[in-house]
Amino acid sequence: VSFSRKLNGECTILKIVDDFVIAGSKTGNIICWEIESGEEMWNLFFDGPCSDIGNSSENIFITESDKVHCIEVGNGSVIWSKSIGGVSDYLFALEDKLWVTSSTYTFEIQDYEDSNVLLLNAAGEIEERWEISGKAWFILVKNKIAFVGLSGQNGYAELKIGLPPKYIELENDGSI
Repeated sequence: VSFSRKLNGECTILKIVDDFVIAGSKTGNIICWEIESGEEMWNLFFDGPCSDIGNSSENIFITESDKVHCIEVGNGSVIWSKSIGGVSDYLFALEDKLWVTSSTYTFEIQDYEDSNVLLLNAAGEIEERWEISGKAWFILVKNKIAFVGLSGQNGYAELKIGLPPKYIELENDGSI
């Protein structure tokens, strides 16, 4: 079935989870539609903007503004919401853990001053926090190790539970 639906504001995130399409907007509106019928299943409003979306087997995770939310896919119930400090950027859900990046932009220096990666458990409690050098531009987790791409020519950070960040520089002469 093809269908067109309205989302309050510009679409910033979109994900298919099981039999549902979930979209989030710059204004903080999150809507879930059933794929087969196009029927709206639930609709939520947060402060926005929605910046990333991930999922586990039964839940989705949304980053928006300075928060991350855990939402039950089937009915739209908000299981928990957590303020993470700074602006939430990217996330990666893996089993019962959620890795979230955040950054703080300082207008006086016109750059990102603080960047962090947080590891949250299934209840939304912070288990670990790493301060990293540079703004995160992506996060990937494999074998319980997070790889975080960093802004500029900073390469990436490798994060292991219980250890400080390990920085890996990329060979780059600055040309594109």
